[in-house]
Amino acid sequence: MVLRRTGLDGLPLFMVLGLSASLLVWAGWGAEAESHVRAGSRSTRAEHELGAALPIDRLAAASERTASRVEALRLKLASLQQNSSAVASPEHGALDAPSALSAGETLRPVPGAPELRGELRAEGLIADGVPQGRWLLYDSSGRPIFSGEFGRHGEPIGLWTWTHPEGQALAEGGFEAGQPDGVWYEWHPGGELASQTQFDDGLLAGPASEWFENGAPKQQGGFDEGERVGLWSSWYENGQLRARGAYDRGLRSGLWEEWHSNGQPMLVASYVRGRAHGLWQSWYSNGQVKERGHFVDGRREGVWHFFEFSGGVDLRTGFYRSGRMVRD
Repeated sequence: MVLRRTGLDGLPLFMVLGLSASLLVWAGWGAEAESHVRAGSRSTRAEHELGAALPIDRLAAASERTASRVEALRLKLASLQQNSSAVASPEHGALDAPSALSAGETLRPVPGAPELRGELRAEGLIADGVPQGRWLLYDSSGRPIFSGEFGRHGEPIGLWTWTHPEGQALAEGGFEAGQPDGVWYEWHPGGELASQTQFDDGLLAGPASEWFENGAPKQQGGFDEGERVGLWSSWYENGQLRARGAYDRGLRSGLWEEWHSNGQPMLVASYVRGRAHGLWQSWYSNGQVKERGHFVDGRREGVWHFFEFSGGVDLRTGFYRSGRMVRD
């Protein structure tokens, strides 16, 4: 853990700090999860209202993940100012010379993100307690792992880049007036492109794509003002189409189709404002029908047929009203 000043005449005064490598947890991405809606044998109305994609997959969580990276860096730099003394600079006024914190400290890690261990160095300018200008982070061997710029009031601006010590990029994108703006890229640890999203004034907008580590597409669609819109498609890693359907302001809308990884159909369903409404038919992976009937505003209505994997009739087959089986 070191604190030192450059003695180069005519250059801005910089801080060079030993930082915990746990700071880089925000350079990764959240754990991946699937968000397909299922109408299982004991589904509730609430389940069929989940026509909106859950905000935990890579694309939908891009905004939150970007904000976490920025906030983690800001908090780390701010915390380094504790117990500090002022250092004068004739060109830049009073600068804080903070003490480095414990190497074991972690601030708001992003779930599922890679954690790089070992002492890191951060280099940049803090004026009046606010990070300003260009900041760089290096690992213990001096290899760059982050570069980005702060504006006059500490807001992120310009191009921000996170890089693995071995050289491959992890994430890259731009900021405008403190908000993510333009195209953002993320890469898998092995160097393969993981996702491409686009921001407009801090909100997801425009086309978005995600890929598996083998380069195969995982999902593609579009956003408008931070919500999924239009046609979306997703695939299994083996290239088999997994799901296809449309979103309207973040909610499933119209006909949706889903398939098993072996290519067998899994689901044909209709949605209105994110709720199952109309025909609903699902199949097991062996092609056997699993259930067939109709939903009205997210509740089973009318005659429903249920079948076992082997083809036998399930005892839940019967007549439903407002989601409940009607018994004589």
